[in-house]
Amino acid sequence: MPKKSIALFLILLLMIQGIALAEQAEQKEIATDSKPIVEGAEACEDTLKDKLGILTKEDTISALPGTEGLKNDEIKIGADVYKFNCEDNKSYKVGDSAKVYFQINGDKKCALMIQRDPEPTDFDLYLFFRNLGIMPYYDGAYNAENRTTRAEAARYAVILLGYQDAASDATNSKEKKQCFNDIANHWAYGYVSVGKSIGLINGDQKGDFRPDDDISCEQILAVIIRMLGYEPAAKKYGGYPHGYIKITDELGITKGMEKAADHAATRGITSRLLFKSLFVKMMKQTGYKPVIYLYPSNEQQISVRLKLKGKLTYTYPQYNDGWKVTAKPDGTIVNAEDGVEYSYLFWEGQFQTPGLKLDRGFVVKGEETTKFLQEKLSQLGLTPRERNEFIVYWAPKMQSNKFNLITFAGKEYEEAVPLEISPKPNSVLRIFMIYQSLDEPIKVQPQEVKSFERKGFTVVEWGGTEVK
Repeated sequence: MPKKSIALFLILLLMIQGIALAEQAEQKEIATDSKPIVEGAEACEDTLKDKLGILTKEDTISALPGTEGLKNDEIKIGADVYKFNCEDNKSYKVGDSAKVYFQINGDKKCALMIQRDPEPTDFDLYLFFRNLGIMPYYDGAYNAENRTTRAEAARYAVILLGYQDAASDATNSKEKKQCFNDIANHWAYGYVSVGKSIGLINGDQKGDFRPDDDISCEQILAVIIRMLGYEPAAKKYGGYPHGYIKITDELGITKGMEKAADHAATRGITSRLLFKSLFVKMMKQTGYKPVIYLYPSNEQQISVRLKLKGKLTYTYPQYNDGWKVTAKPDGTIVNAEDGVEYSYLFWEGQFQTPGLKLDRGFVVKGEETTKFLQEKLSQLGLTPRERNEFIVYWAPKMQSNKFNLITFAGKEYEEAVPLEISPKPNSVLRIFMIYQSLDEPIKVQPQEVKSFERKGFTVVEWGGTEVK
């Protein structure tokens, strides 16, 4: 299976530059389709399906495994050959209409599921999640009627959000943190530890997680809502369990299985709910605080345009169809339209960066955030003035968190917000910080921080966002 990391938003999702426009996540109704939305947030085009790199195609089965030169783990649908790991190839027939769900791994198409009915069967969903590496049941061990345990649910959610590596690191750590009283020696320790840290799961009042207990459908729905970022909307409707049930209904996750919350969370029901959640647009809390500095070698006129794949919500000075300014080597800017002097160009906007990952970065204690930013921003190449203006904006929003997962985006941000500057600068530094509040530390791969050398006409931009 191809290795995919998403994240919360990873998951999330991430996605953006700036500060959340509304720090209290409220729920609103969209009049056109009555879908819930969080104030200061938008349902973006990203879904878990997109973040996992899952593609679909409809055609007819043209050759079976082991025939017409195919290997025993290959099947041909239309003109395409797919690697397909299936225990029972006998049920597939040439000429069957099929919808194939697949991922691309190198030069191979890897089929996760070949659906021939209007809705996937329990066996289809078993293959789908097994081939994704989420439900590793083989030789009949799946059994759709078996109950889903709380530990299994934690595993499913953490992997879907792209935190599998973090869970593995937690499992292999010599020093296991006591996230719950009863989890330290359990096979699912890593998944539960990470799931708790990113806010997916809770324990009971005694501090136990009860990993081997059956999970209820109401609890599964709550985990799904947190995965997708709609928990503030669920809380607006009264919280657990009714608010979560209402939101999953409005999002279409329980369509066709409206009484799901009243039933036990079997693996069959869990698989179906998770599968439906893959197609729901994830909620992103967004808002931005980018600052652009211009340092020409000599005083000169400069035009700056943002090729934003989204929408601007505020600019200073007024943007119109771009900024036209006179800039000096010390960074002073005079706007051509109003003749007023500015220290930098400011803009806020909303956009998504689908390729954003939180699999590398730094986990920092909240009270150590200022010191961390001083060090890393210096390494990245900000001047004392630029660094100070960054820190006084962001540190107050981060220092009260127990921990912060921090990463600095690169090409994902630059592709989402290309800058068009004339004359062309000799050097450009764009710093885009993404952070997520954590209740407990998790292990991530350290991010390499590269230094920046200023040459000639230099442009510097900084901004950031909190992923929730």
